[in-house]
This record gives sequence, C-alpha cells and structure tokens, in this order.
Amino acid sequence: MSGEYFYFTNPADGGVYAYDESQIAMGYGENMVPLVGEALEAHLHPVPTHEQIVILNGNEQLARTDEASRVMAPILVSLQLGDATDEETLTAKDWQTYYRALKAVDITVTNPDWPEKPAS
Repeated sequence: MSGEYFYFTNPADGGVYAYDESQIAMGYGENMVPLVGEALEAHLHPVPTHEQIVILNGNEQLARTDEASRVMAPILVSLQLGDATDEETLTAKDWQTYYRALKAVDITVTNPDWPEKPAS
C-alpha cells in the first residue's frame, strides 16, 4: 500500500471521503464523484475566515503577552523592592517595550508583524 489517498464527494450527503488504492479496488467510492483540482485543494487547505484569523492571532498574542508577563514578574519584584541590578532594569524595560508592541499588533490581518522577542 502506497499510503496515498484519493478523495471523493458523495452526492447523496455532500460528504467528502478518502480511500486508498486497496479500498478503491474493493469498490469504495464507485458511486461518488472524484474530488480533484481546485476543489481538492480547497478541501485539504481551506482558507481561514476573517473570524478564524482573528481568533488564531488573538490566541498567539495572548500566548506571547503571557510569556512576557512571566519573564517580567520576578524582575518587577526586584524593581519594587529597590534591589534590581542595572541589567535587570534594562531587561525589564526591554520586555515592557516588547509587551506594549505585542498589544499594538493588528491581529485582524492574515500574517501579523509580530515584534521580535528580547534576548533573555
């Protein structure tokens, strides 16, 4: 078996089905319409809707801002206690700049321009 699948649509229910060569030899898909070309591409690689893009990018933004918050938390404690080193102060500023840049990203576009994460 080659592992290659062939896709068909069932006119009766509109479903899409995939069969390998051995299943096709047994008659699977014989009353169905082969799915090829642009229709097959659209099925295998659907273009996300605007709403899906916003959700996916919003999740990415949240993950990145959460990471920035986790990195900054212990540094901010040192700053608040007044015992942060000069290096920690610079690191906190870099991460805060990154955090603000993340919040400003336009998550409504397909490929947002994510800011580069600061060196830790």
